[in-house]
Amino acid sequence: MGAAAAYARIAALHTAVGQGLLRGLTAGALGVMVVLVVRSARSGLRNVRAIAFAISAFAAVAILYANMAIVIAVLVPLAALAVGDEEEA
Repeated sequence: MGAAAAYARIAALHTAVGQGLLRGLTAGALGVMVVLVVRSARSGLRNVRAIAFAISAFAAVAILYANMAIVIAVLVPLAALAVGDEEEA
């Protein structure tokens, strides 16, 4: 809660220093997010089916602007069925 209040206070500053601080904070957060995505991708995308589900989820949300909750509600059961079929084989 305190970080959000500090961010709002800095955002209210219309100075070059305040805007520079926000740009730096945004760049740092983006870097952390990229590292987390890469680590998750390394561990989770081990076969063709997993990659296909990741690409379809990205396409649905980022390109087609589908609601993320609906995409998750549809793809998670399908992925579970795909993994179940893979384990039986």
